[in-house]
Amino acid sequence: MRYYTPLDLWKEVLALISITQPDDDICIQAQDHMKIPKNKGGIYKIYNENDEIMYIGKAACLRQRICQHMGINSGFSDVNHNFRIVRCIYVDDPYEREIYETFLINIMRPPLNWDKVFTYKSERYNDRFKTQDTIEQEKFEKEIRMKEIAEKMKNRPPLDI
Repeated sequence: MRYYTPLDLWKEVLALISITQPDDDICIQAQDHMKIPKNKGGIYKIYNENDEIMYIGKAACLRQRICQHMGINSGFSDVNHNFRIVRCIYVDDPYEREIYETFLINIMRPPLNWDKVFTYKSERYNDRFKTQDTIEQEKFEKEIRMKEIAEKMKNRPPLDI
């Protein structure tokens, strides 16, 4: 029996089906996400100031999802300063959104995607996408955690072996 890697499976899928990238329906500055029609679902592609792809996602409500990504409490708050341009493709069908998202992630290879990545290695946690403040804050938090662990270990009774 042959073992298939995710890349092998991806190549097999592409050989069996034909998918073409749909044209963008809207292109906006990331901070102008309110220009996206309300309750419109689809695929969004986020680019940096050099028009390099950073992230691709899907949503039943594009406006709300992009707003979440731009927020300070999002999972992207450490890297969303890279987000400048958003291009959306309107796709109503959830099944089609899933297919297009996976296809575009593996064709365009955005560095900040980590799920559905089969043809390349994600760079989501690479410091080059973070601000210096974020890097310093993470270092500070790590030092505090290490001190807390050291203190707990110091106060722990010895093991009887």
